[in-house]
Amino acid sequence: MSENQKGQLKIAQLETGAYQLEETKAPSQAALIEEERIKDFTIDSGSNVTVELTIKNDTTNVTKTTPQLDGKDVEIGERIQYHLTVNIPSGIQDKVGAENKYKHFQLIDAHDPALTFENTAEGETGYALYDGEQKIDATNYQVTEKEHGFTVTINPEFLPQLTPGNQLRFVYYMYLNEQAMPINGFTNEANVETDFMTDQTPPSVEVLTGGKRFLKVDGAVTATEALADAVFVVRDQDHDEANYLKIEEGTKQVSWVQTADEATKFTTGADGLVDIIGLKFGTYYLEEVKAPKNYVLLTNRIAFEVHETSYGTKEQLLYPEKVPNRRKGTLPATGGVGTYLMGAIGVVIVGLAGCYFVKRRVSK
Repeated sequence: MSENQKGQLKIAQLETGAYQLEETKAPSQAALIEEERIKDFTIDSGSNVTVELTIKNDTTNVTKTTPQLDGKDVEIGERIQYHLTVNIPSGIQDKVGAENKYKHFQLIDAHDPALTFENTAEGETGYALYDGEQKIDATNYQVTEKEHGFTVTINPEFLPQLTPGNQLRFVYYMYLNEQAMPINGFTNEANVETDFMTDQTPPSVEVLTGGKRFLKVDGAVTATEALADAVFVVRDQDHDEANYLKIEEGTKQVSWVQTADEATKFTTGADGLVDIIGLKFGTYYLEEVKAPKNYVLLTNRIAFEVHETSYGTKEQLLYPEKVPNRRKGTLPATGGVGTYLMGAIGVVIVGLAGCYFVKRRVSK
């Protein structure tokens, strides 16, 4: 049977008269709808027109979105709003005898360990369940958290009060925690489970965070000797009034503060490395606030880009960007190669001038 013929049933050689087409068993992962179960039809005498009937079954289709997120990059600790949406079965109010047909309805979430669920119905980041645009009272369902996930279970007695054919929408918040690294994407999957069906293609929403690595080196020797005890801060713009980056000690949550005293200080160890993680994609500025002993403090901020691969990939970390310092008594360091180039040009000019005056003295 071709794709466009799936679900078709053909009955031929019926005599003239009135008939009923009755569905007695729904397909796998579908449920009967009482008002759709029986269809009346008539075969008229002498008619050559084929009678066509459509019988609908209940199925579920779950979707997941992040409507407030522009792109998929976030800071560590930034609250991300998720919408988990599924159609309410048309037969949600059907009964089997005196009992409700639907007794079990769950929304199921499974997320990466680097994501944390805001398990509260209170406050700006509290969760909520909606029937269309109508908010459902939290006493009519339970949210049960499990390892790396949670379930939303609707009370069986409340199920017939849902609106057939409407959209059931669970709105909730999550955030990247201290386990998040820039080289990974972090997924949040969703599913729905009822008495009769389970969504077979759970959607997955991925979020990312960014980062950058730097290496403090001796710029006057080989530009490979790592320097310890250099101290840096990160600014969000290239001016003195720009905000400073602050990363919480335990949670790694990112925020932006107004004073250097509040800012996170990145201090190089013996390996000379500075690791900055948990940023949204964009342009930032590295500012040296303390140079290593016997080295000149950089006077210019260093602009750097954070993007999907600025820290590295799952296969390999990116080699850190070198940040050279000059020893005291040599050319002043500003963080750019332009200074070194101008210094070299200056040395050449002074040398040429010396040669000129020596020549004049000899000729006299």
